[in-house]
Amino acid sequence: MKTLDDYHEQRRSLFLPKSDWSIPDYALRRCRADEPITQLDDAEVADIVRLVLHAEPDSVQKLDAPATTHQIWCLEFANRRLIFRSNSLPESFVDFPMAIEASITNYLVERGYPVMTCRCVDLTRDRCRTDFTIQNQASGSSLKIFDDNERVLLPLLTNLGRWIGKLHAEKVSSGFGWLKLDPDDPLGCHADGTSHYRGLFNCWTDFLEVNLEKHLSRCVELNALDKAEANRIEGWFSKLWSVLASSPSAILHNDLSMDNVFTDGRKITAILDWEDALLGDPIFDVASWATFQPVRRHSAFLIGYFREQRQQIDFEARFWFYFLRIALARTVLRDRLGLKDLPGRTPAAARIRLGLEELERQHRTFRRKAG
Repeated sequence: MKTLDDYHEQRRSLFLPKSDWSIPDYALRRCRADEPITQLDDAEVADIVRLVLHAEPDSVQKLDAPATTHQIWCLEFANRRLIFRSNSLPESFVDFPMAIEASITNYLVERGYPVMTCRCVDLTRDRCRTDFTIQNQASGSSLKIFDDNERVLLPLLTNLGRWIGKLHAEKVSSGFGWLKLDPDDPLGCHADGTSHYRGLFNCWTDFLEVNLEKHLSRCVELNALDKAEANRIEGWFSKLWSVLASSPSAILHNDLSMDNVFTDGRKITAILDWEDALLGDPIFDVASWATFQPVRRHSAFLIGYFREQRQQIDFEARFWFYFLRIALARTVLRDRLGLKDLPGRTPAAARIRLGLEELERQHRTFRRKAG
């Protein structure tokens, strides 16, 4: 995948990138363990920074941060801190999603969103042997530090829900799924400030069905589903395409894990990692967030979300449909990365069954919509 056309073609074959990449599992696991095949050292990063920013960092410190396909450094200067990220698998792909993230964050920061401005993206490999980006550092800490303190966490989730509700009100131009990168329009917006991001799919359901059969088959192999449950899921999906085909299109973050949201303990200070942003049904983004959280936390997020969005009559049904679809893909991803279910968290198989049971409970709403 060397050209932009190659990237767009490859992206059309993915539902969840790390679940569906043709990259070998061992390479993904090495990156997850911070043992990437292609590594930079601190001195190399410092040289690149001097060349790009024409400034000498006081320190360059590699961070122990969760990033499956990136290495991350903190660059400290006299009056600021920046983040340097490099592509850990340059032999496998050009990291065009870095440019997607730069486009979106630079668009959203102008509208007051808590995102980090990108200072530089370089995919040429002229100044470095891999792709890299330099951006402002987020203030505060990730939400993960409050995972065991729901007294503090729940109001923060309400604040996050409000930001995501506001995001979903941003206007987009056309299409669904992965964003199409336009080399002639690096900021991705019109002169009047309205977004004109375009998706790679003409129909939302075309994106939803990418690799669905593979995900179902793999989940059966992993004993996260039995064949009867897989058949039930396939049946529901085939029934609901006509309803979902008329879904609206909004900018979706698509990876709202605790690691990707920063806080000062009182409010959300940064929403990070926009590389896998989508255009699609806003409820998909809410469901994606929910796959990272226990059910008891859902209401806190939704309180904030519905301050910015009107609740649709079939919200619950769509939510659980998307929750189920995403849970299938994330179960495949966890297997590829060799991850085990965490103590106190809902196991992968239980998440899938929860989605299926709740979807079936909501079937009357879908039946009315299907008419």
